[in-house]
Amino acid sequence: MLLQINQVVFLSINHKQEFSLKTRIAEINNQYISIEIPINEKTGKIEKIPIGRRISLFYIAKDQGKYMFDTTVIGEKRDQVELLVLEIPKPEQIKQAQRRNFLRVPTSIETSFQLQDDPLKEWFLVKTLDLSGGGMQIIVPAPNKLYQGMKINGWLAIPYIIEDKIEHVQYEAEIVRIMTPAENEKVRWVSIKFTSITETSRAKVIRYCYQRQVQLRKKGII
Repeated sequence: MLLQINQVVFLSINHKQEFSLKTRIAEINNQYISIEIPINEKTGKIEKIPIGRRISLFYIAKDQGKYMFDTTVIGEKRDQVELLVLEIPKPEQIKQAQRRNFLRVPTSIETSFQLQDDPLKEWFLVKTLDLSGGGMQIIVPAPNKLYQGMKINGWLAIPYIIEDKIEHVQYEAEIVRIMTPAENEKVRWVSIKFTSITETSRAKVIRYCYQRQVQLRKKGII
């Protein structure tokens, strides 16, 4: 099932598939999966899930594939730390997750990138319009060298809100769409899909997205 001990996973306890609970795999065997008590990424607090609760679990495998399955909390145990015990899914119950399962938030943060096929390896520094664990939309001046299907390498500067620190995330991506906004023909909105990003880096992006969502809700924007 491609899960590993100490792997970071995300849980959803509602029907909206908002994977806001972050935890780590503590044990896997043929009967069950044990996880640490999850932390709510929105509040930063530990959130204990009652026995019998049906949940969804999302994770990114070593092959960078995104997977999810539904399971049930079937017990609790203690092994140095308190753990929750989950029912192990059958192989056919594990589904490949789609990009829509990532929370997307409006945000303006810096990202720098270069074109993979550019012999000069010129770097571009731009701002995002929105961000998710699966990709982002950026704003770039026009005209430019970009086109749909182009491959890029880049870095994101993730400004954590709760911790008040900046983390840098490396990625490879593909341009999937370029649009000209009606209100400003001097720029382009470029949609980018991550094609290669480590599990740790994607988790950092997802964590920031939930913090940003809370910030926007407090401001009454969403």
